[in-house]
Amino acid sequence: MIGNQLHTYVETRLAHWRVWYHSGAKPGPRELISWWGPAIIDRNVEQLGRTIKIRVDPTEAEETDHAVRALPYDLRKAVFEFWTRGGTMEQKARALRCSRVTLYARLDRANTRLRGYFNDQAAGLELPAPDMRLKTA
Repeated sequence: MIGNQLHTYVETRLAHWRVWYHSGAKPGPRELISWWGPAIIDRNVEQLGRTIKIRVDPTEAEETDHAVRALPYDLRKAVFEFWTRGGTMEQKARALRCSRVTLYARLDRANTRLRGYFNDQAAGLELPAPDMRLKTA
């Protein structure tokens, strides 16, 4: 049970990081308009102009970004592919030239490593230097 809660914590931070990453605005993201809320919550009622504000702590997002960039190359590439790009898991695995099983295994290892990096950051410890092989991410 604890393992699932820790993965949920890491994935929540990664979800906030994704919003921050795609926002392009610093120190924090712009307000996003969600199609999901109106489509799921009130399917039969058109709700133009309704927005759902996703609050992202810019400091936490930047710390998450540093932690993601400190991951080893294969894990970092998997995190960027999964969290910042669209497509199915098959398409993501193909883009990484691996199987879906391998992609899930890399994401699992990345979550475990990120949890450790978040703890290191909270304790004021230095993270490993970013692996510069993935310059475009």
